[in-house]
Amino acid sequence: MKVSNATKFTPLAPKRPALQTAESAPAQATDAVSLSSGKQDVKPFDLEALKRQTKARAERLEKNMAPHRAGQVLIKLPPGQQFGGNQRQELFEDFNFTASRELVNNDAMTERAGGRFFLAELPRSLSVGEAIAALEADGRVMAAEPNHIVTRDQVVIDSSSSDQTSRDQYEPPEDAPIDLRPTQWNLHNDGQTGGVPGAHVSALDAWRESKGAGVTIAFMDTGIDLENPDLQPNLWVNPGEIPDDGIDNDGNGYIDDIHGINLVNRDKTPDDDNGHGSYNASVIAAVEGNSEDGLVGLAPQAKMMSIKFMESTGRGDIAHAIEGITYAENHGARIVLNGWMSRTQNQSLFEVIEASKALHVCSAGNDGYDNDLRPAHPASFPLSNVIAVAATDHHDDFTRFTNRGSHSVDLAAPGRKVPVYEQKGELTHQGGASVAAAHVAAAGALVVSKFPDIDNESLATRLIYNGDVMPEEADRIKSGRRLNAAAALRDDVVAPSTPGGFSVEAVNGSNLKLTFHSVSDNGGISKEPVAFYEARISSRPIVPDDQVEEGTIGFSKATPVPLNLERDLLPGKEVNTMFAVGASGNERNFHLAIRATDKVGNHSELSQASVTIPKSRVLFEEGFELN
Repeated sequence: MKVSNATKFTPLAPKRPALQTAESAPAQATDAVSLSSGKQDVKPFDLEALKRQTKARAERLEKNMAPHRAGQVLIKLPPGQQFGGNQRQELFEDFNFTASRELVNNDAMTERAGGRFFLAELPRSLSVGEAIAALEADGRVMAAEPNHIVTRDQVVIDSSSSDQTSRDQYEPPEDAPIDLRPTQWNLHNDGQTGGVPGAHVSALDAWRESKGAGVTIAFMDTGIDLENPDLQPNLWVNPGEIPDDGIDNDGNGYIDDIHGINLVNRDKTPDDDNGHGSYNASVIAAVEGNSEDGLVGLAPQAKMMSIKFMESTGRGDIAHAIEGITYAENHGARIVLNGWMSRTQNQSLFEVIEASKALHVCSAGNDGYDNDLRPAHPASFPLSNVIAVAATDHHDDFTRFTNRGSHSVDLAAPGRKVPVYEQKGELTHQGGASVAAAHVAAAGALVVSKFPDIDNESLATRLIYNGDVMPEEADRIKSGRRLNAAAALRDDVVAPSTPGGFSVEAVNGSNLKLTFHSVSDNGGISKEPVAFYEARISSRPIVPDDQVEEGTIGFSKATPVPLNLERDLLPGKEVNTMFAVGASGNERNFHLAIRATDKVGNHSELSQASVTIPKSRVLFEEGFELN
């Protein structure tokens, strides 16, 4: 979740941050192109002439293009009311596209995304680079980019005997279900596998509050083993479809999509021919109590929607990802699990996930890299409905393979030597950040089941900031915490105290110094630190979102201020932080506000302050853009 300045590790992003282009971010490959919206020349369209005009651009694109599907491009067009069917058809004919498919068949999502997304098949005479360069020069098009390749997380297989504890060697707690295996340290850890007692997600305590009933999780993966008796009862069932009648009963464009969709083969069976999706399904919603030889999932009453968008090789593409996310949205999935990644930024995917109402729980990846330096998407997208998850072992240590990031990875969860099912129902032990993300998605289902009206910000806050503090290397991720599902379910309706002593001082004509006193949770009743602080700045007075009137701006609409703060600030501490606004030859008046948020998403009242920055002698205006 990238929406707050919870710690010094959290850079705040605008509500709709634009991803960098290749020109603005030479250190990272990207092919995304934002296009102009100028009017078309009245002359007849001449594709060959346009190709000649854009040849240099096309050659640069081809040279630097990340792995992608040959002969395909993603196109964003204006909304239907601005750009109708006849205009689209004319555009597609002008470029000689051999086929096209709209990827987001959800009007609300396209409205939120500000356009419509299409996959176009190119003629042999037009390369991907040529198509993008030419589309870039065509004012009818909002954006164009390659259909990038994505891959499932690398699977970390670990079948060593150190965690093969048998039932004869270990006596589980009395209230444990019969299918909680001794090796499921991830759910309950007494040290039975040689790890540290308590290095688990506290499943037994969580199950006293919720088991995920009534919540659907969409699996963006290689499919799920539809025949596994420990998974089958918790498969989502499409209420609008009649099985095997060969008819698209609900009119959603897919025939007999009972448990989800197979976008690879374009058929009704989203089965798993790789294993990756079944591993994650085992962690989330293996049925409780049906066999002592099986497993139990963390959310054993949640439903699993299988969206197979990756091939048996573990490869997929952005077009199928967008189509799958839209399917999940159309059919009410509250949480989407993304156990896959790409090192290439894709603006279409970014905008579709931003337009989704679901919470997207994403694997941070298994490359052993720092995602602050080498972003892994979609986990690194700076969006309020995205959580990035790293992997830990039964000692509460980060695994050697997991990606991390003090700015970009939110929390950790178990992801090494975790008992799971393979696609044919055999038990094995697997690891990876996607297995860790599966724990967080399952915990999210527990929370939504107990608090069905919860919004994404509060849901993410509960999952991230109620985790147990990791004993070592906590600064390698944003929260420094490992998931605690039970703590995420706690009842708390009392807001934190309001940050006191808030003042703002101009420094050297180009910086602002913010001062405030840290506060405690629960209105000062407890001494527990809050989860994080958020500050905003505007040229207008900042007020609560429900008190906006003419001449003011709501807190959520004002420009975020990056705060460089320590984690878990104790109450009563004077806090000072600097913020650069640039120099100007004009006098400027700024209004600022700050609030505290507790670990379940309750916000304090606003503290407000204003400041005037005198004009400076400058050679050029550095400028500072405000909402």
